[in-house]
Amino acid sequence: MSRDVPPPAGPQAADRARRRMFRAGLLAVFLLAMLLRVGAVLESRGSPYHDWLVLDAATYHRTALVGDPREPFWQPPLYPWILRGVYAIAGGPDPLLVRLLQSLLGALVALMVAVHGRRLAGEVAGLAAGAAVALAGPLIYFDGELLPASVGCALLVAAGLLVETAGGARRLSWTWPLALGACFGAMALLLPVLAFAAAGLLVLYAVRDGRWRALVVVLVAIVPVVSVAARNAQYEPGLVPVSWNGGINFYIGNNEDYPRTVAIRPGIDWGLLVERPRCEGGARTRAEESAFFYREGMRFAVRDPLRFGRNLLWKAAATLSRREIGRNRDPYAARGESSILAVLLHPLGWPFLPLVVAAAIGLAATVRTRCVPWVPLVAALGVLLAGAVFFPTARYRAPAIPALVLVAAAGLVRTRWRDVPWAVPALGLALVPSGIPPVPAWETATEIGSNLEQWKRPALAEQFYRRAREAAPDSADVELRLGLVLIRLGRADEAIEHLERAVALRPDAGVTWRSLGVARREARDWEGALEALARSVEADPCDQRARAFYAGVLMDRGLFVAAGRQLEEAARIYRRRDRVLDRARQRWEKFTGRSRADRSTEEPPTGDADR
Repeated sequence: MSRDVPPPAGPQAADRARRRMFRAGLLAVFLLAMLLRVGAVLESRGSPYHDWLVLDAATYHRTALVGDPREPFWQPPLYPWILRGVYAIAGGPDPLLVRLLQSLLGALVALMVAVHGRRLAGEVAGLAAGAAVALAGPLIYFDGELLPASVGCALLVAAGLLVETAGGARRLSWTWPLALGACFGAMALLLPVLAFAAAGLLVLYAVRDGRWRALVVVLVAIVPVVSVAARNAQYEPGLVPVSWNGGINFYIGNNEDYPRTVAIRPGIDWGLLVERPRCEGGARTRAEESAFFYREGMRFAVRDPLRFGRNLLWKAAATLSRREIGRNRDPYAARGESSILAVLLHPLGWPFLPLVVAAAIGLAATVRTRCVPWVPLVAALGVLLAGAVFFPTARYRAPAIPALVLVAAAGLVRTRWRDVPWAVPALGLALVPSGIPPVPAWETATEIGSNLEQWKRPALAEQFYRRAREAAPDSADVELRLGLVLIRLGRADEAIEHLERAVALRPDAGVTWRSLGVARREARDWEGALEALARSVEADPCDQRARAFYAGVLMDRGLFVAAGRQLEEAARIYRRRDRVLDRARQRWEKFTGRSRADRSTEEPPTGDADR
């Protein structure tokens, strides 16, 4: 009796085994990405920055808690809405939960990159690409930050995968444009700088799946943008499609003094910058303020096209710089908070320097073999273009990292020695200095103090300001913040010492004189307060609060006509509601028995009637 002999394994069995191995590899990639991200988040829990947010992260968090502003959005609104939803589910503000959810999102990004890489160059290349994204230090860092970069990466990777699979998805052809349009619409409300990448992907989608389906993508994508624009128009006239910070972001990177403006940080100089549309351009609405900065940037391009072009090239090179350019804080500061980031994120250029080199070699190989990975290439170029058009920063560049990994993965499996020389120009670009100084640690401490003040923790804020002062004893911004918090703590005499120091460091800044005047008023030094506030109005005629405080001291001295003139001028230069100005005006009306309308129709009294 013959024994049954199993048939030899055929191609189908080999395919099933390969698919099982790929699924096992996907699980390993997911677990690796999740482990690294959650580990970095948990390691950083002892950092003050983990508990007290700064700058944009603090603004997003605060907006999520207190609600949308009653004016056009200053920043794109989707990320605060996401935070608000997470906090509602958690039953209260929980930044740790947000960081953990973004860690999960980052692990899913690694999975999507692996799947996309498989379509471009096979299972091994796909898994290698997914592992590279899982190990990417900048992505791990941003997955742990309360910033929209993490969600932006996920949306762009998802959109790229949808475009890559569009041509072969006829059975679900209408699902694809609807999903792609939703991704693009979400990107517009989250990170409008991704519009360049979205536009390029839309063109590829139209080529692969037809113009009618591309039209559906556009119609779906513009629905949320039109909705937000209509909401903004309810508060003020003028067009603000998403948020009105676009104009100033464009101007920061497009003016004759670009190295200075791109290095401006929140504080005295930032306040002077955002005041320019009202003071110089007579802007009355947020739309006009944003338009002012766009016009200034375009005038520079027309007036000095050579310098404008030079700046574009400089910004393009800086966007490819090996270093991560911080905006909210220095990303490399996180290396001291997490051993994971200490290994996977290094200021010498790890991992972006080898990534750019690998992508250049891979692109050369795919061009030579005529199998260019157009989808990730277009996505990466779109993201990098945004840095050249506006200004380079790590969180704008982060969504390009998965796309660059895919370009490298698609080409390295086809690489020959003749492709390697293309690493030289890539290496040269990556080594060009960005010209943007890193965010110092003392500035982060200052911004933590500012956030603590807004949450009514002035005593704790003072500690961070004093820490910053030890590191930066010649910073007018630190002296100013420290003096102001001392006023809030009822220590006006101490505040005067620091504010006089701020005035000595920045005598040209009206806000330093204004704050000194407020402190002297608290100390009942009326003449000193009048002198400082008069200097403040002289240094910055467009500061409505300086005029309001000046009017307050004038009223303290019984000079109501002079106070009224200051209030009228303040109302002329600032046409929105301002609580300091409103309080001063109410006090003036109470003591004079006249409203602004009454005063505008009367001749001001002179002589002793001023008392």
